[in-house]
Amino acid sequence: MGWIWAFYIPAIITAVVSFIWLYIASDSPESHPRISDSERMYIQKSQEGQVMTKKPFMPVKHVLTSIPFWALIILHFGNNWGLYFLLTAAPKFMNEVLGFDLTKAGFLAALPYLARLLSGFTFGSIGDYVRTKKVMSVTAMRKFFTIFSHIIPGILLIGLCFVQGYPYVAVALVTLSLGFNGSATLTNLQNSQDLSPNFAGSLYGIVNFFGTTTGFLSPMVVAHFTHESNTFDEWRQVFLIAGSVYIVPAIIFMIFGSGQVQSWNDFNKVPARFNVGIMLFMACFIAYMVRVNISVNILAMVMPDNKTGNATEPPDYGPRYEWDGHAQGLILGAYFWGYLTTSLFGGTLSEWFGGRCVIFWSFMFAAVFTFLSPLLASYSFWCLFGIRYLIGFVGGVLYPALHNLVSRWAPPEEKGKFIASLLGGNFGTVVTWAIVGVIIETLGWIWAFYIPAIFIIFMSFLWLYLVADRPGTHPRISEKEKQFIEDSLGQTVSTEKRLVPFFKILTSIPFWALLLLHYGNLWGLYFLLTASPKYMSEVLKFKLSNAGFLSALPHLARVIFGLGFGEAGDYLRRNNIVSVTTIRKSFTLFSHIIPACFLIGMGFVENPYISVALMTFSLGFNGASTMTSLQNSQDLAPNFAGTLYGIINFTGTTTGFITPLLVAHFTKDNNTMNEWRKIFFVGSGIYISTAIIFIIFGTATIQSWNDIEPKKKKSEDTRFKYLYCFINNLSSKYDHSTSASTSNQISIFKHLFCVIRI
Repeated sequence: MGWIWAFYIPAIITAVVSFIWLYIASDSPESHPRISDSERMYIQKSQEGQVMTKKPFMPVKHVLTSIPFWALIILHFGNNWGLYFLLTAAPKFMNEVLGFDLTKAGFLAALPYLARLLSGFTFGSIGDYVRTKKVMSVTAMRKFFTIFSHIIPGILLIGLCFVQGYPYVAVALVTLSLGFNGSATLTNLQNSQDLSPNFAGSLYGIVNFFGTTTGFLSPMVVAHFTHESNTFDEWRQVFLIAGSVYIVPAIIFMIFGSGQVQSWNDFNKVPARFNVGIMLFMACFIAYMVRVNISVNILAMVMPDNKTGNATEPPDYGPRYEWDGHAQGLILGAYFWGYLTTSLFGGTLSEWFGGRCVIFWSFMFAAVFTFLSPLLASYSFWCLFGIRYLIGFVGGVLYPALHNLVSRWAPPEEKGKFIASLLGGNFGTVVTWAIVGVIIETLGWIWAFYIPAIFIIFMSFLWLYLVADRPGTHPRISEKEKQFIEDSLGQTVSTEKRLVPFFKILTSIPFWALLLLHYGNLWGLYFLLTASPKYMSEVLKFKLSNAGFLSALPHLARVIFGLGFGEAGDYLRRNNIVSVTTIRKSFTLFSHIIPACFLIGMGFVENPYISVALMTFSLGFNGASTMTSLQNSQDLAPNFAGTLYGIINFTGTTTGFITPLLVAHFTKDNNTMNEWRKIFFVGSGIYISTAIIFIIFGTATIQSWNDIEPKKKKSEDTRFKYLYCFINNLSSKYDHSTSASTSNQISIFKHLFCVIRI
């Protein structure tokens, strides 16, 4: 029939069995259409208390830190090594080393698998008997049967090294080795069911992921040892390795393995605040995606700078426009002009209307405006400037609204991690700059606007589903988690709408110290955000795609460092090692002063890779701002955290359009390291001076004006009562002394007043 039918016949059998499977199998006893009631009750009773009926979320952290689970992974790896080694190498060994012809080699190579099947049934029955009669514990049974599933097969494979010249003895040893491995039905193939019945499928997926790597590792080992000659001597080394990989995992499992149900099997679901934290991260990711894509896009949208005399034809990435450096600076800064307009009252909006709704509409408008950007750019420079202004306008409310949500969702001992999630913007920068250059070079710069816009629309609806304004209004939060968050926050955050004490805020010295600290933080951030692609491309001479990727490295470092500093800060606060004020002031060393030193160093280094490293460490250490300027508004006034962050961000955002203009000013005549050195010195000076001011005047103590009482409804009701009584008396007075029309007019006015009051 030929080798072609060796593909066709298995395909036909697979198709037939697929439909038989669909008819006979079911996801659970409850959903099986032909199961008897007695059998269904028997299965349910035997599994009672171990398997959830609702869909659980796997506790990934608990699983990946479980020692018994890692012992299972190693045991399964050893099992699959022996299995896949014989599966891929046995026909070759039978044919080329033992000298059997192709037909006989195929038959003899199949014998071990027949033996494994038969012994698997036998060992399975023995195991069920042992468990039913409770001869030994489940853990003892799992460890005991590794003797048969791993150790004996390993010894038999090692024995293959000493039977040269006896081909049938070799076949017998291979058959017995894989035959005894059939007892894996009682060890690694069943242990995931023991550890966690609720997540047995997920656990087996993970262990099999690692185990399946042996499917390509073992053939590579065979090829390595037999590439020069294919003799028994070379295969002896292969068998020694295979036997050892069987035995060592078995010993590890005997020491660290378990057959007990793990505590995380009853892990109900992912905490609601975890989902909120992830979405805060993604919100910042999106905010920076629309903010920074223009920094790389504009390099492909404009005619390149020919000051160096290089007149080569630019790559065709799409239409190019004749915009000079000043015009490019205006476009890069347009977002921040719009951002500045709304950032001042974004916190107040979220405090009154809820951060969830405010951020959703911010996303939706940003997506639409981003999608329209290429079309408007084709009309004129000012149209693109205008749409970038509008993107900034709707984006200005985002960060104050996020701080409002953090103040209502983050327990004090977890606040560092929540604030660290707001560094998702830096990860957005990393991803955007890394892929935008690739998109431009493959699809053109127009698609570098379209693809982010589509992604933002999808994330907007996911945000709407997963996030609520506070724990009390979340539809899927557990009562236990809600109570935990509310108890941990205590009375520091009010559920009532309060009038913002602007006068007290603007006369607070700690608030002004925070404002200046945040200004210094954003100067360093926005300088690298808007100027680093230009610096990488035009001064360090990296090509466009590399410039985008290398410019993203500092922001990736900021995310990683930020998470680390956030965890360190939470540890210090949780264990009361130092006061919160001390934490805030000491961490300015990392968030401001050390980054400034790296910026100064950049002014004296012309090696491009060292410059990238200094830039990366500068912004990386600035990740400690999760414990300083990014969190201090939560300390001073949890009730008005959104408003406070809106005010400081309003001031800090001015750096977003000042830094591009500053860069344009210093580099208008020449674009060399001498000009950029001045820019680095300015940035480092602002970093250091603002940190010193905060160390002197800053604090993390809750301010007295956080607890200003909400406006009482009683006085309002009293005023309406007096006015209504006056109208009612007026109506009574004129009921008999006025015309019907006048009386009707007064009656209508009364009803209208009541409608307005409601």
